[in-house]
Amino acid sequence: MKNYIRKILLCVDNSELSHKATDATITISRTLNCQVIGVHAYNAGMHEGAFRIMEPIIPSKYHDEALLSKQRKGHKKLINIGLESISKTYVKPIEELLNAEGIENRSIVREGKNFKVINEIIEEEKPELVIMGSSGFNAAKEGFIGSVCLRVLRDNNRNFFIVKRPVGFKKFVVCLDGS
Repeated sequence: MKNYIRKILLCVDNSELSHKATDATITISRTLNCQVIGVHAYNAGMHEGAFRIMEPIIPSKYHDEALLSKQRKGHKKLINIGLESISKTYVKPIEELLNAEGIENRSIVREGKNFKVINEIIEEEKPELVIMGSSGFNAAKEGFIGSVCLRVLRDNNRNFFIVKRPVGFKKFVVCLDGS
């Protein structure tokens, strides 16, 4: 039997459903002997806007544009370094789990709006399967599909495995429409 899935892209955000998606990815990739790419996006630009919002309350002696510009650059650099470091701590344990299972893997951590970054990486990597949790930390209730998941699904034409709860892989339902 030909293996049609050679590469899985796993979206990681350190949420409970992200961990469940990781478990499902390990089972699938071990069974099909395929590569896994763990992906996490962080949005440093959002914090840059927050810094600008706070500028008016900075004491007036610091309102010199040259000084503010220097502060903005320093703040931006610190936020980028910090968020990149945190993001790497999200993917490192997944790399370790995959390595322990003997699964070929690598990680991509990138700055930007999460759904846009994920879609860019999907376009670049062209995985046969994308696995992600149905929602991240903002899950309102069981069955909720988060905005990142919806935007990623809507904006590309790949195959997806969306995880809403732990996956047992004991029974499957295959839906066919005759096409």
